[in-house]
Amino acid sequence: MKQSHHFHFPHHRREALITSRRFRLLTACLVSLLAVAVYWVYREAQACCVVQGAIYNEWQRVGGAGGILGSATSDELATRCNNGRYNDFQRGVITWRSDIGAHYIYGNIHIKWGELGHSCSNLGLPLTGEEGTPNGKGRYNHFQRGSIFWSSGTGAKVILGAIRSKWTNLGREGGFLGFPTTDELGTACGGGRYNHFQGGSIYWHSNIGAYSVKNGPIRDKWIALRYECGSLGFPTSDEYSIPYGRRGNFQGGVLTWCAATNQVTTGSVACANPSPPPPPPPPPPPPPPPPPSAPPPPPSPSPSPPRPPTGTAPVIRPGDPNSSPSSEPVPDTQPPSAPGNLTAKLESDGSVVTLSWEAATDESSGIRKYVLERSLDQAKWEVLDEEITDLSYTDKTTDFNVRYFYRLKAVDNAGNVSPDATAEVSTGSFTANVSDQSGNVIQSEDGYISVDIPQGAVSKDASCSVVADEQNKQQINAPDLELVTGPYSIVCKLSNGDPVDRFDIPVTVTVNLSKNQLGKFERFQVYQYDADSSSWSPAGGEFNKKTKTYGLSLDRPTNLAVLGAAKKNHLGLVLSILVPLVLLVGGVFFYRLRQMQRQQYNDYLRRKYYNL
Repeated sequence: MKQSHHFHFPHHRREALITSRRFRLLTACLVSLLAVAVYWVYREAQACCVVQGAIYNEWQRVGGAGGILGSATSDELATRCNNGRYNDFQRGVITWRSDIGAHYIYGNIHIKWGELGHSCSNLGLPLTGEEGTPNGKGRYNHFQRGSIFWSSGTGAKVILGAIRSKWTNLGREGGFLGFPTTDELGTACGGGRYNHFQGGSIYWHSNIGAYSVKNGPIRDKWIALRYECGSLGFPTSDEYSIPYGRRGNFQGGVLTWCAATNQVTTGSVACANPSPPPPPPPPPPPPPPPPPSAPPPPPSPSPSPPRPPTGTAPVIRPGDPNSSPSSEPVPDTQPPSAPGNLTAKLESDGSVVTLSWEAATDESSGIRKYVLERSLDQAKWEVLDEEITDLSYTDKTTDFNVRYFYRLKAVDNAGNVSPDATAEVSTGSFTANVSDQSGNVIQSEDGYISVDIPQGAVSKDASCSVVADEQNKQQINAPDLELVTGPYSIVCKLSNGDPVDRFDIPVTVTVNLSKNQLGKFERFQVYQYDADSSSWSPAGGEFNKKTKTYGLSLDRPTNLAVLGAAKKNHLGLVLSILVPLVLLVGGVFFYRLRQMQRQQYNDYLRRKYYNL
């Protein structure tokens, strides 16, 4: 029995070492399997989105993954009707066909196109990318057999065939009809088609063609007679002018509106000339002179003159020393004081002038408005605004290299005009910072915003800048987000001072955030100001976690603001959960390992000494 003590401890250490090695080998195998699985998932995710050829070029032209479309979400595939190829992206699609080329669709126009059946719809494939309307109030895509037009007030609507041709001949959205307010729809009677617009309607029938019905009394009368389902039927002409009125032709008759009566009648009636107003009556003859009379008797002595009513200031009529006080109120003829401290400040772009002043005073009736005038030689003056109620004014109609003179006067509620307050300023020299070469990059003073202007985006003699817009902050409605930096105003001007309203090619904007901002915020989002709706909305783009920058694409100069969600300190919560969990798992692991070691040791003793 003494020999048992010589082999007890060494064999116990050896069995424990074997168990530890087996555990490490098992752990290594599990980690290797997990790594292989992650690699294959990543490989499949990368291989799922192949963008190439003309579609790739169009994608890069509009900003790539940081542009308006975002990242690709599908391989290049054949369209459902096998009439082209396409790639899906986060916020749109690019289609291609050899005879059409590659064109992108995104946003509300893409949603409308999808509702109609994509390339299998009546529209077919797009013939253009999304473009802005000439009046700057809407967007559109042309397709093989029609168009989709969008504006903030009407949404995205479809126009096809002869109705689209008629609308184009009438000036499209710039004419009296404006933007479409409905898709092209079938009429309730007669088998025709129609679109309603902001300023009227266009109706089409295969036997007649397409004609417009303008908003107004004639259209109201036609609607009251049940549109094309009534006795008049479809329109057979546009509304046209007649002497002293308007007229529209229909299948079943004619509607005539006369200016003299402001009434619409059925039939080709002639409108009477509105009678001129009667001449004013002649003035009455002057009254005959009064007969001579005796001189008035001398006034009787009076103890005291009559007193005026209480609360009314007595008025002494000038030039009449014997006149007594009257109850008439004193008219306000005193002009107000001149506006104080009128200053003209030149903004950073060198041409915009901001004027500010101190309020004028008037103790009698109060100040009603200010009138601002401008001159080049102080001899000929032009009125800039005659209804100013604020204490500042921004003059954006200036040119470069010009000296301007300003004069400002106050007008009180009685119409009295104050003396002039004057100021003068010279605008800066125009320096083009955009050449005909690519790679023109402009930055904000703080370095947070960089704008890459490609060749052809603006005229080569344009001047672009990124300036802070703290003075004109707008309320940004973004729940759970805070302002990180901005707002910034991206401005481009030509040499004559005219602003650039739209980029011919989208420009790329990069937001370079500081370490402090990255440490305080997450879920970054860039918001863009829409002047038409006077509101802020997300501008698209995405945050690049690798470069720590936010990229987006813009099609026009605008105002931008960077927002983000404030990071919450989850360290305490994580530690309160993780530490007990690690201790629990570690305790269970070591307890189980100790049990295995003891069991192996007992088995060894049984085999060695007891032959069990």
